[in-house]
Parts: sequence; C-alpha cells; structure tokens
Amino acid sequence: WIVKPALSRGVGEEIYLTTTPHEIKGEDMCLVQRYVDKPLLVHGYKFDLKIYICVTSFDPLRIYMYEDGLTRFSTVPVGANSGDGSDKHICLTNYDINRINREHVNWLKESVDDFSGKWSLGALLRYMRSQSDVDVTGLMLCIEDAIIRAVICCQRPIADAARSWVKHRSNCFELYGVDVLIDRHLKPWVLEVNRVPN
Repeated sequence: WIVKPALSRGVGEEIYLTTTPHEIKGEDMCLVQRYVDKPLLVHGYKFDLKIYICVTSFDPLRIYMYEDGLTRFSTVPVGANSGDGSDKHICLTNYDINRINREHVNWLKESVDDFSGKWSLGALLRYMRSQSDVDVTGLMLCIEDAIIRAVICCQRPIADAARSWVKHRSNCFELYGVDVLIDRHLKPWVLEVNRVPN
C-alpha cells in the first residue's frame, strides 16, 4: 500500500509504503492506494506519466487531452531491495523527491528530451516503438479510457456544484494533471488527478 497525506502540497513529503493497513500512522486524513508492484520499466527505472486534460463541461461531459505530457522517472533502478519501500528514489517517481537525489540528471538541452529524470510523453512513445512490439496506439487509447473513467467518477458532484455556484457555466473550464502508471502488462492505472497541475 502507498499512503499519502490528503492535504499534500504535491512535493512527496510524508509519502510512505506499508505492507498492511494496520501499519498506517495516525494521520488525520490520508489517501491509501494499492501499490502497483510490477510496473513497466525503462532501462530498469520505474516511471509514471503526467497527462494534461482540460474539462470544458461536466454536463454534458467534455474532456480534451493534450497530445503530449511528461514521463517522470525514479532515480534509482528497481532491484532486489526495492520491494520494502525504504528507498523512495526507487519506489516513487515524484519529481520533488527525485530531484534531490545526487543520481538525478537534469535536462541538459530542451532538444534532448530523452536523457534525464523527465522525458516528454512523445519521447517515451518513440522509445516504446523502437524497443518492442508494443501497440502504442492501443496503449494510448487505454490511457484515455482510464482518464475518462476517473473523471466520470467525480462528474455528478462537480456538475451539481457548478449548477449551484456558477452562473455562466459555458465560460468555465478546469485544467487537470492526471498521474498514470503503466504496469508490466501494459495496463494503465490512474494514480491521482491533480487540480493544480505543475
């Protein structure tokens, strides 16, 4: 399990792994998720995606997905000792956690987007096409479907709130950053949806 404080500032503070819910510390409010322990790896490193979406209407639902995004990597390769969760630089892809690791490589040039702790989504897809027989188009359709399902989960309460509080709903939109992890079976997992994406 992975435990995150509910009122996190998004910088990876106080995130930890546990093998049983009984080990969860006494936080006032926290989010507990099943830890995806068999992620797809690139050169032995765990990664996740930040996909940007714009919702221009919740009733009817209208979502636009930006064609590119970010791929964020851990800074220590997954190995024999990575299962216990003691090294956040292996288990977590949070940029703020990994940028302080001395193994982190910053982007050297904007034109080189596949040599650092962050790649563009396009760089990841090019890598996947070159390394294997992955159906990248099918994978992206599965990611889109997972994102749509996540937004549908919160559609009704947001639409109800908009009807109550927003006089001219057609003038409103919301940008979100959706964190997605891909497991080794190429199944996308929506980890979280950030209302204030960085």
